Amino acid sequence: MAGCGGSSPSTSTTTGSSAKRAISAATRVCGSALDAARTLLGAHTTMRITNSDPANIECAVSGAGVHLDVNAQAVPRAWDQFDTVVVHQAQAFETGPSHNNPQLPIDLPPQGDAQAVWIPASSQLVATNGTQSSGGSYVTVNVTRRSKRGPASLKVADAVGNATLAVAPRGPNPGPAPS
Repeated sequence: MAGCGGSSPSTSTTTGSSAKRAISAATRVCGSALDAARTLLGAHTTMRITNSDPANIECAVSGAGVHLDVNAQAVPRAWDQFDTVVVHQAQAFETGPSHNNPQLPIDLPPQGDAQAVWIPASSQLVATNGTQSSGGSYVTVNVTRRSKRGPASLKVADAVGNATLAVAPRGPNPGPAPS
């Protein structure tokens, strides 16, 4: 019963081939994020895979005083996850007639089947390539700067987010809607 909330530590065993697939997916996703970042931040940009689970790949990319935390989740309801974050962010920070609130999500132009928003106050890009009827990837790119120089945070996050969505594992299609 440890898997049902018990206090026993959980362990997992992966076969050699599934471990290689996990590393391969993480290498592909994080490598793509690195390539996109390098075009804007320069050749000295580096990348570290912080989680190689194909369902929840995480990378840290740094260069030119900019640090990116990239997360790609393969989920059946990626669009629902994206929509929930966007709607909750808008509802929490909508304040009267002023639409210049940096907490409000800004819709970005679509790239293929991807949808993305930028939340200026938290320097976060939130994106998906899933739909209401098909699984996909849910991607976040968080930007931290140590330097005011270089390309805008949004420009870097958008490039890295699009590159990540292009190669990230997609979640399976969701089952029928609950009745």
